[in-house]
Amino acid sequence: MTFFREMAADFRFSVGAWRVLVGEVLAAAATDIPLIETPLESLAAILQQELAEERSCFSPIQRAVLGSRDLTLGGFVFRPDHAGLNHREDVQFLSGWLQTVDPERWSSDNSTEGNDDVAFAREWFPDLVRLYEQAAKEDSVIVCEEIA
Repeated sequence: MTFFREMAADFRFSVGAWRVLVGEVLAAAATDIPLIETPLESLAAILQQELAEERSCFSPIQRAVLGSRDLTLGGFVFRPDHAGLNHREDVQFLSGWLQTVDPERWSSDNSTEGNDDVAFAREWFPDLVRLYEQAAKEDSVIVCEEIA
């Protein structure tokens, strides 16, 4: 016990160390860590959904990609603007919503990049749908983190 007290006495808080620690805890606790390409701007344009600045005003596709809520731990927001959380009820709603989207009806008319943009979005969209379907079945939460 003395060892841990000595270690704690020498520990200095730093935002960088805290983010690394939280990231490691989230990774260790995760049941799955899928890396899914989510071209948010393209998907929003194709789906004709506005991109909002405030999380409380996010469209469904923004909520699915970025999270419906800030990821808050002990009163601190983890990686503001880069990480978000979808609670179980958010996952249930978004899973149902994603299943209503038909990528075959997507048109390059709404895309800024044309057919390549639509093809790329169509390629990755099923992975996003499967992620939410699985999480809904397991009654899980989803942590969304933008990795640049």
